Amino acid sequence: MSNELTKTNKVTLPAVPENRKGAEAIFSAIEFELAKVLPKAIPTAMMVRVAITALQRQPALFQCTSRSLCGCLIECAQLGLTLDANLGHAWIIPYNNRKTGKKEAQLQIGYKGMVLMGKDSADVVFEMEVVYEGEPFKYTRGKDAKLDHEPPIDRETDSGKIIATYALGYFPDGRVKFEVMSRKEVEIIRKRAPSSRGSSPWDTDYAEMTKKTVLRRLFKTIPNARLQRAAALDEMAAVGISQGLASNIAGEIRGAVETAFDDDDGGDGAGDDERSIADPKVAKKSRSKKSGKRSARAAEPEPEDEQADLPDPAETEPAGAEPEDGEAKSDRRYLALVAVGSDPERAQGSEWSEADVQTYLADVECVSLDKLTDENFAKFQTYIQDHDPDGRQV
Repeated sequence: MSNELTKTNKVTLPAVPENRKGAEAIFSAIEFELAKVLPKAIPTAMMVRVAITALQRQPALFQCTSRSLCGCLIECAQLGLTLDANLGHAWIIPYNNRKTGKKEAQLQIGYKGMVLMGKDSADVVFEMEVVYEGEPFKYTRGKDAKLDHEPPIDRETDSGKIIATYALGYFPDGRVKFEVMSRKEVEIIRKRAPSSRGSSPWDTDYAEMTKKTVLRRLFKTIPNARLQRAAALDEMAAVGISQGLASNIAGEIRGAVETAFDDDDGGDGAGDDERSIADPKVAKKSRSKKSGKRSARAAEPEPEDEQADLPDPAETEPAGAEPEDGEAKSDRRYLALVAVGSDPERAQGSEWSEADVQTYLADVECVSLDKLTDENFAKFQTYIQDHDPDGRQV
């Protein structure tokens, strides 16, 4: 496929790629934009090929919006990273945006990618290490900041005995900057992660994930816009907040790309010479038979003393009720929950962030706020008002 831009050929792209053929057309349409931001050492064709491979490794990405997928690719290129799994710089992961009801692609940056960015952007060399029980470790902050750690040669490697993790940044002028996080602080981040329940990197590579977490915090203290941008994006992915990368793709995508969609492939049809990316609501018409049903998932049971306070997410508005715009209603209710949880009069430590609210809704399998009865939504508000994000009564 050619990536040469023309003024006469506008290609219709579907709301979601659905298959490899769709992904090829979507990514090929932004090759011209990719070429503008990619380092010269990374060919656009290679970037697109690696991105398609990433989608094939995680099929759920084929149901993410085209704009969010393209936005991830553009953002990854701007940060100077690639999606090659063998390098471990960055990954694209699926994310269910409960505010919009759509599946979006998120960019997750690996600690190897962060280390590379630190060297390329600020000429800073990073080092991360974990501290196990019994190891000599102390640090001092302030004017005479100092960190001392003496890990033994034959050290403990049980992740359950990690007590702290730290990251060091060595600057060209000889300065050394560091960040330390206790296990308790790391656990707060882990519990907010959407993937923390069930199989996730936290289960298989706990030590490496703690290193990435503390490195991300150190990134925030370095006065470099590129590093701080990467840290902010990765934190959003870590705690389950939409990165909004679809906004990287503004207006229409133009390109001399052959129309790769027909009725069998779930596209919007062929024959129109001048159209823009399809609105997801419109594109659903030709995909309804394929993706109209949401697979049922068993909700994780809450503690017995709290079970009665939680609404049944399966209950919907009574039959015959006057329909309301679903997206607007969901957004209004979501903001109401956030407002209740972040009320200024709440005791310190009991506040709910937006990520906390999203995680809670996911835990109780609340697929769509607009489908709840007023009674059940009121129960959500009461629960958040009376509990902290960890489920303790306040």
